[in-house]
Amino acid sequence: MKIFNFAVESENYEKVKAGKISLATGNARIHSDFTWDEVKKSFAVPHLGDHNISGGLTDFKDEEMFSSMRQEIWAGFEHGDTTGVIRLMGKHFGMNNFSIWHLFRDEQRKVIHQILEFNHVGTETSYRKIYEDNNPVMNFLSSINIPIPKSIFLAVEYIVNVDMKRAFEREEVDTEKLKKLILESNRWGIHLDRAAIEYNVSLWVTSLMEKVNQERMDPSLFVRITNVLELLESLSLNLNLWKAQNMYFSLREQLTAEMDEKVKRGDESAKEWFDAFNNLGRKLRIKIS
Repeated sequence: MKIFNFAVESENYEKVKAGKISLATGNARIHSDFTWDEVKKSFAVPHLGDHNISGGLTDFKDEEMFSSMRQEIWAGFEHGDTTGVIRLMGKHFGMNNFSIWHLFRDEQRKVIHQILEFNHVGTETSYRKIYEDNNPVMNFLSSINIPIPKSIFLAVEYIVNVDMKRAFEREEVDTEKLKKLILESNRWGIHLDRAAIEYNVSLWVTSLMEKVNQERMDPSLFVRITNVLELLESLSLNLNLWKAQNMYFSLREQLTAEMDEKVKRGDESAKEWFDAFNNLGRKLRIKIS
């Protein structure tokens, strides 16, 4: 792992977990790429749940002292004595005890994001089960015009939003699943996280247009983008398409004359390319003469 101009290598790393709390201990060998200096440190990191994470760091003395420190802190952890663990951290690391508050703001956000991401996995699993288990009942309630219970609706709303955003994390969008998500959104009156969805879709379109630049003679890429944008029209998203539009204009300037000439000579593949290219332009909100 690289940290600025340092290389860090862990040794004797071990981690134990009990419920929501966990404890990691080990040694770290830190090597400077500039000065070639090297130091060895011992560390212990108790995570007491949520954002309650701290860490102690001290110079490595010898294996005996490190093992003694580890055994003492682990014993307190195994007995569920969190107060004792904190006291032992003070005993072994003194003032070299650090919490999330000691990190730079960017690193704080990174750690908090990792913690929330872990918690969201459990939340998503629970909500997805509610959504899937109650889908037949939801359809029945809809058929007799009875509102869905709020607890079920919240789970549906959460999962539809998660899946809608996730749909554009891959180059190949599952259009059948996207159709279903849009149908569910419209059917149940779901409040979409529009800002996040618009951002993901805009990035996806730009990424595909970059690939179009590399494979410019392949009309299937035009069709793929066109089909997805057509599906999304009912959502009236405010997409940021200026990069994709600029790439489209550049392609049009480079290839239109050549492809137009081929069409006039009766080249069917050129006509297919032209039709797909023009359809894409319309979906990118470009006036096609």
